Amino acid sequence: MHHVYIDNEFDAVRIDGRNMQQVIALGAVICDARYQEVGRFYSLVRRMTHLHDHDIRRASAFPQVMDTFIALLREYDPLDQIKIYSFGPDDGRTLCANAGAYHHESEQLFARIIDLQSLISSRVTYQGEVFHKAFSLEALKLVYHVRGEVNHNALSDAVDLYRVHEAY
Repeated sequence: MHHVYIDNEFDAVRIDGRNMQQVIALGAVICDARYQEVGRFYSLVRRMTHLHDHDIRRASAFPQVMDTFIALLREYDPLDQIKIYSFGPDDGRTLCANAGAYHHESEQLFARIIDLQSLISSRVTYQGEVFHKAFSLEALKLVYHVRGEVNHNALSDAVDLYRVHEAY
C-alpha cells in the first residue's frame, strides 16, 4: 500500500458556454506503507485554450500528464492499492471533472481522494472544543510546527500536506 499526497493548481476557463476549472499543474509526494517518501511528481498541464505563459504552452496536455502520473503510480502498486490524499474538496473535484472531460482512467483514482483538510482540522481543539472546521494549510503548518511558507506551487503544497499529515 502506497500513500500519495497531491495538490493541483487550476484556473477558471469558459468552455462551450460554461465555466470550468482547468488543471494547470499537478504535484505529488509518493510514500510507502510506513509513510516514508519514495518519490515525487510534478508537471505543468497545457490548457485547452490559448495561452500567454511560455512554460504552460510547452507543457503536455492533461491526458498525457495523467498517463505519465498513472504510469509512475503503477510502478509502486496497482491503483486500487494506492491511497490518495488532498487538502480540501476542490482538488479532487477539479481533477475528476478534468479527467471526466477527457474520459481518462484517472477519474476513478481521483474519485477516491481523501480530504485531509476536514480530517485534520476536526482534531484541532481548544478547551475541548473543535476550534475550526476547515483550517488553511498555512494555519495547520503553524499548529503542527511545519516550517516554510505556503507558496501555492502544486509540488510544494503537496510536500506541505505530507509534512502536516506526518506531524499530525
